[in-house]
Amino acid sequence: ELNTLAKTNIQSLDSDFNELEELNDAFNAMSIKLKQSMENLLTTKQQEMKARMLALQSQMNSHFLYNSLTNISIMAEDNTTEPIITMCNNITFMLRYISSDKDSLVPVKTELEYASKYLECIELRYGEKIRFSIDISDDLKDIKIPKLLIQPLIENAVRYSTEAEPPWFISISGYVENDVWCITVLDRGPGFADEK
Repeated sequence: ELNTLAKTNIQSLDSDFNELEELNDAFNAMSIKLKQSMENLLTTKQQEMKARMLALQSQMNSHFLYNSLTNISIMAEDNTTEPIITMCNNITFMLRYISSDKDSLVPVKTELEYASKYLECIELRYGEKIRFSIDISDDLKDIKIPKLLIQPLIENAVRYSTEAEPPWFISISGYVENDVWCITVLDRGPGFADEK
C-alpha cells in the first residue's frame, strides 16, 4: 500500500561496515523515490480521467443544447407535448451517454443509438426540411469503435448541408470488407471551395 512506503521510521545504521550503511541509505532513498513516483502516477491518472471526461462532455455542442431548449420552449407554448417528451428523453439519454465514464470503445450499434437520438432532435427542429438515412450492415454493429465518433460527423454534416436550400439529406452508411470497417457520413451541402 502506498501509505506504508517511506514511513518516517527510516533508521540509520551505526555500523562499522560502511557498505551496509550505504546500502541502507540507498534503500531508504529508493523507498522515498518509489512513494513519490507512485503519488505522481496516481495524480497523472486522475488528471487523465478528468481530461477525458471534459473532452467527452465537450462533444455535445452548446448550440445544440440552446437550440433544443428554445425548441422545447416554443413547443410548450404551442401545447405540443409529444415532441417535447421525445426531445427531453433524447437529450437526457445523450447527456447520460456522454457523461458515463465507462469504456472509451463501444459497439457500433450503441454509438448509432446515441446518434439516432441526436438525429431525432434535429428532425424535431427542422421538420420536413431535413431527412436522414442509416444503412449499417449487421456485421459492423458489434465492432467496437471510439465513443462519440459518429455524432460529431453528423453534426458537421448538418451544419454544412443547411447552408444550401432545403430539403437537406444526410446519409450514414457502414460496412465491413476484408476485415476493414468503414463508416461514412455524407451530406448534399455546397461542399468546400477549391482553396480549402
